[in-house]
Amino acid sequence: MNKQQTAKLFDPNHIAAVEFLAAEDTNTVLGIWFRMLTLAIHDPEGRVRLTPGLHMDTAELAAWFHCTEDAVEATIQVMEQLQQLTRVPDGTLKLLACSGLCRRAKTKKSVVANAAATEKETEKEKRKEPKEKSKENNKKADIADAISDPRQRTVTETECTVITSSAEPPRRKNTRQIPLAELPEPVQEIVEAWNQLPLDNHFDGLFPAMVKQLQALLEQYGKEALRKAITNVANSQFLLGNSRNSRGWSITLNWMLNPDHLENILQGKYQDKKPRSNSLLFQPGDEQAPYSNGFYGTVVD
Repeated sequence: MNKQQTAKLFDPNHIAAVEFLAAEDTNTVLGIWFRMLTLAIHDPEGRVRLTPGLHMDTAELAAWFHCTEDAVEATIQVMEQLQQLTRVPDGTLKLLACSGLCRRAKTKKSVVANAAATEKETEKEKRKEPKEKSKENNKKADIADAISDPRQRTVTETECTVITSSAEPPRRKNTRQIPLAELPEPVQEIVEAWNQLPLDNHFDGLFPAMVKQLQALLEQYGKEALRKAITNVANSQFLLGNSRNSRGWSITLNWMLNPDHLENILQGKYQDKKPRSNSLLFQPGDEQAPYSNGFYGTVVD
């Protein structure tokens, strides 16, 4: 990618458009967009993937970028609106600015063949020019007749309206978060219960994708089961990031909404283990001390 292409991708107007569409998620969207560029710029077809032929959907990209699927989906929707990215029918993503950057140099034979083909196309275009001009003149004449004839004026205006509307870009789905107060009542209750946990990742709202995921789990498990899961999280020093085995990791809402993780939480897999009363390692009052919960050997998926 040369300097002109790079400047076009990261010019102030482009960044301002991203800030307008992504709002408070601008830094996240720009970070994921840069990572997409690093993959697509080395792909022969300009696709976002590690190697040619490898299929990478939204979930796989989120795992590779170490972020949530909602963040990847929000970035995709923003860049689709800016016409910088397109979805290929097989589910992969293609960056228009990176398409064809890594193709091998053409051989002399292919260059000659392409030159011959270009010459033929030029001749065809020359032959088409008189026909196109004739069609254009006929079209202008039809429009002039329609304008002069009151009976055809309505039809002409309708046709112009259709042409104008078709030229407008299609509206994209809203990528903004749904505020907490506007969420469905069951979803709002679960999010409010989550926000009571002693964690940093609290929510003022949710992206539509996470709302759908949470609603599906509510239909499958019920509201009381999800409340129980949050209670189990509150009683797990490991999930809260306070255990020696947490190693700085703490649970996120997106991680808990994974069906496999939710099942483990409901089954009490991550609950704190109470020390034995006759153990020499624990004394009365040690239950509140750091790392005294005895939660060892836990493996996070």
